[in-house]
Amino acid sequence: MWNHTNPSELIGDLATSWEWAADGMSVTFTLAEANWSDGAALNADDVKFSLDRMVDPVPPKPRAGSIRPYYKSSEVVDDRTVKINT
Repeated sequence: MWNHTNPSELIGDLATSWEWAADGMSVTFTLAEANWSDGAALNADDVKFSLDRMVDPVPPKPRAGSIRPYYKSSEVVDDRTVKINT
């Protein structure tokens, strides 16, 4: 999310940190500890599943259109780390 007092500063809700690859074609996120409503821990597999599902064209998801052109794939690095390829 964007800092409303400083729009060039991003503030992570689920990520505690992120780093762009030197070529600018991927970004690696370190995830904060978070839980689903049932108390189960949220992990990188959940993030990957959610992103992949968002861009899956069947069934159509109207809001996915804003990320689909930029999202190639994601990779689970470990339980708390996910790499997103653009």
